Amino acid sequence: MGNWIEVEGRVIDDKRCERIELLTNEYIEKIGFSSESGGWNTSFRDPLDKRLWERTYSYSNWHSGGSPTLISISQDEAKAKYPELFEKE
Repeated sequence: MGNWIEVEGRVIDDKRCERIELLTNEYIEKIGFSSESGGWNTSFRDPLDKRLWERTYSYSNWHSGGSPTLISISQDEAKAKYPELFEKE
């Protein structure tokens, strides 16, 4: 779970936010969005071991969504949250 921190009067991403951004932009593959979350929750798949991941935002009701959280989710959780990704099965 990432956090925002204040440094010299500015609010910036902490190291966890930076790591989440690196993983979601350069390593794990985006596979879909949750329509129920207004597009804030995003699912990803690890290209090597096929684990499923979900990026959420603590304050999706805020304009910026707040800081991100990245968690590993099970196949069953993914099917419940992202049914459109599994309709072909």
